[in-house]
Amino acid sequence: MNMMMELGIVLGASLMLFVSAILWAVLADWLGSRDFYKMLADTAAPAPHRVQRNFHQAARRPARVLGSFIL
Repeated sequence: MNMMMELGIVLGASLMLFVSAILWAVLADWLGSRDFYKMLADTAAPAPHRVQRNFHQAARRPARVLGSFIL
């Protein structure tokens, strides 16, 4: 197999995945399982509780200085 054929296979597979994702979204919209208000409610839903970490209190001094420099 030459390089162009392998590239064609990879591009064809990625195009097939892209088209199937679009078809899935259109079908989900058409069947009503994914309407605008449901998507808006999912977006506005509160995030699960996450532990708040304070980097500057938990890290040692060299990491604090380096982290402040990077940020």
